[in-house]
Amino acid sequence: MVAVQRYLHGLTGSDSAAVSKAAEETLRALVAGTARMGGLVPNQICAAGFAVHLLGDSFAHRRLDDASQMYPTGRGHLTDGHNPDFILYNSRSEQDPYKERWEKNYLLYAKTIDRALGSATAPERWTALMTVLQRLYAGAQVSNEYNQNELRSALLNELGARGSKARRIWAAYDPAIEAMGSNTTCKDILAKLAPPEMRARLNCNVIWDIYKKEVVKAFARAQIAQKCRLDDYWTDGVSPRLPGR
Repeated sequence: MVAVQRYLHGLTGSDSAAVSKAAEETLRALVAGTARMGGLVPNQICAAGFAVHLLGDSFAHRRLDDASQMYPTGRGHLTDGHNPDFILYNSRSEQDPYKERWEKNYLLYAKTIDRALGSATAPERWTALMTVLQRLYAGAQVSNEYNQNELRSALLNELGARGSKARRIWAAYDPAIEAMGSNTTCKDILAKLAPPEMRARLNCNVIWDIYKKEVVKAFARAQIAQKCRLDDYWTDGVSPRLPGR
């Protein structure tokens, strides 16, 4: 639990900028070692996906009352419910200590992942993104889950605008990803959603080991204190272990 909370969800209780830096370095390292479309390394691609998750959580799991710090291991953001997970969260109260506009963390995340992946997004796209965020922030409240569904649709529309060449390269999520329960496992995802030609080459244990090797090094460089064994012996219970493990 400790390993997953810290290295995948950024729940370290430490400096938030350091966690974001470690996440960005991990993503860069994993992407740099992956060939282009002609020779993909499936397990490393999935490990890079874990790094994208950590990078997102390094912004989403910053404390609402002090964004310079991450929520702690174990308790996480239990006391603040799901509020930190909503991009357009706002308290609507001048007396509430959580009065910073939360969508600024999303913009920081978007620009950081853009930099890490070398996307070089044009300035006008950032302007369009801010317009979407500001428009939907006005009506965001707890009763509509802070316009989460509307925001998702608006962002997808914006990403596909103006002749975008974006195309689906993965099987459609069925059920939709937001409908997947907490019991959905790595092997469930691979069995149901991985392209058939790659399914036999994917191994959840290998994916986690590739990811863990890079993220542990990045955390050490960022001087984020280690709180658990480096080898947590995680296994999905199905895939074979690595040699010697």
